[in-house]
Amino acid sequence: MAKERWRLVVRLKSQQVLWDYMEFNGIKSAYELARKAGLGVGIVGHLVAVRPRRETCSAKTAHAIEKALGCPPGFLFEAKVSPIDSKQRQKNGAAA
Repeated sequence: MAKERWRLVVRLKSQQVLWDYMEFNGIKSAYELARKAGLGVGIVGHLVAVRPRRETCSAKTAHAIEKALGCPPGFLFEAKVSPIDSKQRQKNGAAA
């Protein structure tokens, strides 16, 4: 019997609120936010884009963005523990 595995999924609650916080802090671009948060522009760009290419990130990234924008931890992002689907692990080459 395979041991069940879990992962932490951190999801942006509202892109509009992220944009509002950026505007409130005078941050006009993903590049500026990434620089202020000490992050690479890639993931920040994906979260900030008008047509977002993703809404999840690592807990470290979420914490850095919230800290850079001066909002409380957990305000912009929510964290959930989710089981890793064994079929997905097999597809990715991991042992089930």
